Amino acid sequence: MNREDAGWIAARAEDLLEACGRSGAPRFTAFLTEGECALARQTLERLQGTFDFWGGYPEAQRRIVCVHPPEYAPEYQAYPIACVHLTYRRADTLTHRDVLGALMHLQLRRDAIGDILPREGLTQVFVHKPVAQLVCEELHKIGRVGIRAELAPYTGGFVQEFEQIPGTVASLRLDAVVSLATRLSREKSALLIRSGQVTVGGLPVLTPSAEVGQDAVFSARGFGKFRLAQVSGTTKKGRLHITVEKYK
Repeated sequence: MNREDAGWIAARAEDLLEACGRSGAPRFTAFLTEGECALARQTLERLQGTFDFWGGYPEAQRRIVCVHPPEYAPEYQAYPIACVHLTYRRADTLTHRDVLGALMHLQLRRDAIGDILPREGLTQVFVHKPVAQLVCEELHKIGRVGIRAELAPYTGGFVQEFEQIPGTVASLRLDAVVSLATRLSREKSALLIRSGQVTVGGLPVLTPSAEVGQDAVFSARGFGKFRLAQVSGTTKKGRLHITVEKYK
């Protein structure tokens, strides 16, 4: 995320807070990325706004921000989010990329699309409510896979899968943890961090010596998204045993 994007998110959050103050009614964004949500949170906390996030289910990565009056926090059902079920033969396979490409081909904006949760025979997609009917009416095929698209409640059943990456590090410095996660050298990991390619909690961190806390979620551009899942003691030489989990 560049400075122009960050400035836009901050300005958008301020606009929503002002609109909410004038009308006394909740105001919503479109879907935001994790980094955009973190920036919106920073701005709204600085301005002492009251707000919440929701993406259609508790573990959502792409979420909508609701700025609301202090005395009234809307229920999650009030958020402009619809769940669309894409059903197809169990013998067929659709990936996140397949479904996202098909939705973008309908000329949808990226911020109208939330999380996409594929599994055998069913992909659940969260979309901005105003475009949900369009998706149901226009999306009949993804690649060679015939599908049926219909509005339906989220059924649950999504389980985030991880690749386990155990190892030892000299410390919980960001460059050390990124080095283990990406299998880059410490020097290359530090360069990646200084160039703004690494985020922690959705926000860029430019300091290789920054400490990473247990359960921190971080991303390295081109390498994926990770979580520091466990710090489990030290070796005889004083190195730390850690486990990093890579999101699949």
